[in-house]
Amino acid sequence: MDLLLRKLEISKALWDDGCLPEEWWGLGEYDFQNMVRNLDRTGTGSVNWKQLATFIILLKSPLPSEDELETYKKAFAFRAGKDLVLDEEKFIQVPAWFDATEYSQDRDYSIEFPRVKYIKELLFRVHREHELPNKKDERISFEDLAQAITSARKVVQNNIIKRSDVERLANSVKTFSDVLFMQANLPHATATAGNNSVFSPKVHGGKKLRK
Repeated sequence: MDLLLRKLEISKALWDDGCLPEEWWGLGEYDFQNMVRNLDRTGTGSVNWKQLATFIILLKSPLPSEDELETYKKAFAFRAGKDLVLDEEKFIQVPAWFDATEYSQDRDYSIEFPRVKYIKELLFRVHREHELPNKKDERISFEDLAQAITSARKVVQNNIIKRSDVERLANSVKTFSDVLFMQANLPHATATAGNNSVFSPKVHGGKKLRK
């Protein structure tokens, strides 16, 4: 958390776009404490860096539904085969649920900015199996990437303890940024909700909730 606060101050002081997202510049210590609690609900004193990096890369991307994630897996498998492992070039070509929302429309006569491609390059760097001298030999596993993506649902799940929380979070938690900064003041619990969403029984196990 101290590292994030220091980087935030550097970002604001130097107007450094390469440090932390500009929309974070108004955040304070409490906000980052809340984020850390969301990612470390059992109080281990550490967070999974791949999970955090994935959430930041996909900051404004919508959380995928079960169907969207399954469609993404099928597109991945179409290029990878049964082992579900791809090199960077093929990985970038896999259609993802976030392509449309992350697409950047360039103005006429401007330099092209392939935002979706850059996002996938960053995801590959975070989740590649090994960093190798020859970049063409590096591979990314779908299972490793999917684990980080679906962990967002578990973070949401851990903030649900009664039925009213399902509707509250369903209305307020839409993106990975929402997951990072939602209020984390409820103990572990499970919940039921509508089908095919971040709040579906597949996520919460269909256990009984408080009213």
